[in-house]
Amino acid sequence: MPFSIYLGWICVASIVNVAVALSANDWKGFGLSDATWAVLMLCVAALLALVLGLRHRDVAIMLVFIWALVAIGVKQQAYPAVLWTGYTCAGIVAIAVLGLVVWKFVPKLQS
Repeated sequence: MPFSIYLGWICVASIVNVAVALSANDWKGFGLSDATWAVLMLCVAALLALVLGLRHRDVAIMLVFIWALVAIGVKQQAYPAVLWTGYTCAGIVAIAVLGLVVWKFVPKLQS
């Protein structure tokens, strides 16, 4: 589990670091607003969480992404699109976590 948590944190931090580096170098974002890019990156993060978590049946890595998505939503309350995208993506990943937990443990309880 520690490796999963660390990998999740590295993935989230890498996405944020790329965004910060682009912003620091005055990247214009192909004409898209900062909020639009934030929404896109939140969706990419959620997709990455789902791919890694479901492929490897790893709840811990998905929990890290949920934490990060909610934290970004809370921090960016001034931008409603970013706020709600963060919460929505976190909710989708949370549903996947619940599905994995049920899939792992319910058949064992029935035996």
